[in-house]
Amino acid sequence: MTLSKKESLQEYGNFIRDKIKFHYTILLALFSSLTWSVYALLEKKADEKLLILFGVGVILFIFIIIRLKGFYKEEEEIIEKLEKDLK
Repeated sequence: MTLSKKESLQEYGNFIRDKIKFHYTILLALFSSLTWSVYALLEKKADEKLLILFGVGVILFIFIIIRLKGFYKEEEEIIEKLEKDLK
């Protein structure tokens, strides 16, 4: 069964939304671990290994935010194509 162009764009849009939800879940988990890392570093309960992990976590956090911006841009393009097809 072949999908029409509109249906395939809607399916791809749903796929992008699922990817966005997944990345927000990862972002939330990463943010909570970074919060605990800051607490441990400020209370002097951690050593330099945690500081290295904190740096890696911040880099991952920034990377995920950049990817989310790309997903939103892609979703906007899909919506524009769907609106163009409906006219």
